[in-house]
Amino acid sequence: MANILDYVHWRGDLSFNQSHFNEIDNLILSEICYIDFKTSVSKFLSSELITLKVASEKVFEVVPKDEMVLGLIVPNSIVTLCDECKDSKRFGSIYVSNYINQISQAKSCQFSAMCFHLSNDLIYIAFRGTDDTLIGWNENLDMLCRFPVLAQAKAAKYIDKIASLFPEAKFIIGGHSKGGNLATYGAIYCDDNIKNRIIKVYNNDGPGFISKNIDEKRFNLIKDKIIRIIPKSSVVGLLFDPFKGKDIIVDSTTKGVWQHDGFSWMIDVKKFIKVDEITKNAKQLDEAITKMLEKLDENQRKELAIEVYQFIIEMNKNTLTEVQKDSFHVFKYLKAISSKNKKVFLELFYNFIKCQQI
Repeated sequence: MANILDYVHWRGDLSFNQSHFNEIDNLILSEICYIDFKTSVSKFLSSELITLKVASEKVFEVVPKDEMVLGLIVPNSIVTLCDECKDSKRFGSIYVSNYINQISQAKSCQFSAMCFHLSNDLIYIAFRGTDDTLIGWNENLDMLCRFPVLAQAKAAKYIDKIASLFPEAKFIIGGHSKGGNLATYGAIYCDDNIKNRIIKVYNNDGPGFISKNIDEKRFNLIKDKIIRIIPKSSVVGLLFDPFKGKDIIVDSTTKGVWQHDGFSWMIDVKKFIKVDEITKNAKQLDEAITKMLEKLDENQRKELAIEVYQFIIEMNKNTLTEVQKDSFHVFKYLKAISSKNKKVFLELFYNFIKCQQI
């Protein structure tokens, strides 16, 4: 079945004036922002623009595309996608700007974003999801006990700054995985005067929020513009379900947690192939994970996050790729995690293994 790479082949010769921006274009840009554009795109905060074609070519001059590796869990299909998009009429002529990529072990923060200028007055703000860095994964766990995490606060400020820099522009905001969560948080907590300039917010299989934390008044100002796109056996996108906006459930060519990969989402020309509801097994898995987390009070969640952070420090590894290369020795670092939290780890691991059968 067709995916977003096929879409670029089919629709890449059509400009956005000929065929308006749609849900698939959103996913494509939320994937491309995983590419490291630090050598070619203007740094945040700047009004300097460069086309995606030229920016991508500069990236591939530094690291040839056949040698580029994005990480253990970030699909390398993104490199192919970027390469083909840069040579298409639809995407190659898009201007890009304001690339930012901040990783702080001290602050347990992984944050990256960039702007795609679809026209003179329409900007897609893309927030990157969790990359290969262990700090990014630790920040995901911090969402259990901290609100906002630093990346969420940075997302709202990023939108505010971009809106001030381009005062005539309107915005579509999106991201994949944690990037979808950041897009949603940023849209809710950006300056309320900006919200009428936001056209849509796309959360591509990103987690939601713990309900007690969200300001419902601010959410209500933007909720009708939020679209959550999840695969039929979603795992990540069902976490912390409230305040998700409108749902689009899409079919996938894979099973279980692997459906998180946007390249598995099936399309029909210019729209996703949709299904009516998530699978029964996905619902059961979500309920199991929710019950597991409900066993932990706020202090226990904080303790778990602290221990996992210490676990990461003890390993002295920066990325999942490094962990995989030294996986034999990883288990010795588990001593940094108490017995009760090891049990939570194992239960979570069991649930994810179970998910592979969905």
